[in-house]
Amino acid sequence: MGVTITDNSGAFLARLTEAVDGSGGGLDAATQFLAGKITESMYLSGAGGVPNDTPTKLQPPSAPGTPPSVKTGRLANSFTNARVGTLRWAAGTNVEYAKIHEFGGVINHPGGTAYIMVGGRFQPVRNENAKPWMKRTKPHAINMPARPFMRPALRNNKAALGRVFAARVRRLMKAAGGAA
Repeated sequence: MGVTITDNSGAFLARLTEAVDGSGGGLDAATQFLAGKITESMYLSGAGGVPNDTPTKLQPPSAPGTPPSVKTGRLANSFTNARVGTLRWAAGTNVEYAKIHEFGGVINHPGGTAYIMVGGRFQPVRNENAKPWMKRTKPHAINMPARPFMRPALRNNKAALGRVFAARVRRLMKAAGGAA
C-alpha cells in the first residue's frame, strides 16, 4: 500500500513531522511499545521455566543467554522511552546494572563481604547483619555471562514496531485532516 502526497505545503509537512516525531507520535508509540515488550520478556522468562510474575529475592538465577530473573522488579519495571534527538527516540533504562546483564562482563569485586556457609553453600550476609566472627571475602573477579533481554525483545518485535508506528502516524494524520 503506497501513500501519495499531493499537498507540499509547510502546514502538511509540519503535521507529518508532529505525527512522526511529536509526543504521542509514531516514534513515541513504537518506543513505548518496545519498552513494554522488554519488561514483558523479563517477567515471562523465569528461571527454570518458573514465571517471574512475582518478584522475589528467592528467584533462582536465570540461565546464561536468557533474560535475567526478576528479583525485586527494579530493572524489569524501569524501562521507558524518550526522545533523544530529531527523529530519534529510544527505549531503555537508567538502571546501572542493565548493561552487564545484557552483554555480560567481569565485575572486579573489592572483597570484604561477610558470609557464612549453610549446608556447604556460600551465603553472603548484609553488612548491617554481619557479626565480627564472620569470614569476609577477598578481592575477586566475578564473570557475568550475558543474559540478553533488550536485543531479543527488539528482534522479536520488529514487525509489530513497524505496525504500531504506521498505525499511529496514519491515525494522527487523519485526525489532523491530512492524507494517510
